[in-house]
Order: sequence, then structure tokens, then C-alpha cells
Amino acid sequence: MIEEHGVPLKNPDGSPVVQAFLFLRDEVTVHENWNSMGMIATGSHSFEVRNVRVNNNRAFRIDGASATLPHPIYQYPFRSFAETTLAVNSSGMAVRFLDLCEILFSQKENAAAPVLLENARKQLNQARQLFYETAERSWEECITNRTIPPLLLDPVTHASIRLARLAREVVDALYPCCGLQAADPRKEINRVWRNLHTASQHQLLNSCDPIPVPFPVNRM
Repeated sequence: MIEEHGVPLKNPDGSPVVQAFLFLRDEVTVHENWNSMGMIATGSHSFEVRNVRVNNNRAFRIDGASATLPHPIYQYPFRSFAETTLAVNSSGMAVRFLDLCEILFSQKENAAAPVLLENARKQLNQARQLFYETAERSWEECITNRTIPPLLLDPVTHASIRLARLAREVVDALYPCCGLQAADPRKEINRVWRNLHTASQHQLLNSCDPIPVPFPVNRM
């Protein structure tokens, strides 16, 4: 976000000016402070850059109006792109956790666990279907008109939030049925649980607000 004298600059539509920069390795100071319980391999450390001036060829804006390549993917709004990316990441980790649960439950004598697993799959698949239908509708609009109205972008945000939150909830509902293997950091199921609960802390989709009501998706 670009500021001038401590005040965020605005685009003509009132949105904040966001600009990205390319820096050389020796211009950046990395603070190795990534100590989370999950997503360890990402090495998502903090960094800072001080008193560095860059040429215009090392600065760019992430928005459709500034895109130089013709593919419609570069016209898709960055925030919505980020929300959908985070949502499918959480969804994929939840799917893997459920697959690992199925293996564990087949080795246990617990009649209730498979029922809980089946219900979790149904809930997750429903949220995934709504998410993909909503995202696809916005993408079709982007391909056709090279722009997407809020009427189609707001449902993308809501569907992303619902999917990310539900992914965490179904995993946590099954976790107590998994025994000590789920608490062993050497086991994959524990790693998936830790990764999901770390990735789902991203501020874009992590909120204590009520889950938005699903937007209807008109089938073409």
C-alpha cells in the first residue's frame, strides 16, 4: 500500500493504491522469525527494505488496468484471486485430512467415526461445489467483459470464507476420533492438521464474524 506523508493514496475509484516492487537480494534484510507450528517449510519470514530507490522497471501495479499481457487472468481482481487461492488451499488440506481419517478409522472399532466422516465429506463437498460454481461464474464474466461487477465478486468472497471456515470445522470435528496418531508430529495426519490451522489464520479469510449467507448461483 502506497502512502504519502503517512496518508494512504487512493485510486480514482477510492480503493487504496497498491504497488509491488522488485528488490535485489542485498537490498533486503530477512528476519528469520517464522516459528509457527505448521507450514514450516514455507519459511515465511518477515523482511524489510530501508532507504532504497528503484527505477520504474522494478515497480508495477497489480490491477487489470496496468496489465501488459492479454490473457484475462491478468484482469481478474487480485484480492478475489487471493481469496480463492487461500480457500482452495484450506479445502485441499481438509480433503487430505479426511482421506487419512478414512485409513485410521478402518483400523479402529468405532461405529460412529465412519458416520461422522461421511457427514464431513458431504458438508465439505457441498461447500466446494458452491465455491467452484461461484468462482467459475466470475471467471466467465472476466473472460467475456474483462471486468467483474461487485454483484459477482461479493459472492466469491463469501464462498471463499465459507469454504475455508468449513474446512477447518469438519477437520476439528473429526480430530478427537483419530487417537494419538493425530497428536504425533511425526505423522502426516498431524502435519496436515497443523498446516491447515496455520494457513487458515490468514487475515483475508480468518474472521470471527458470522459466516455470510450463501449467494445463489444461477445455473446457465
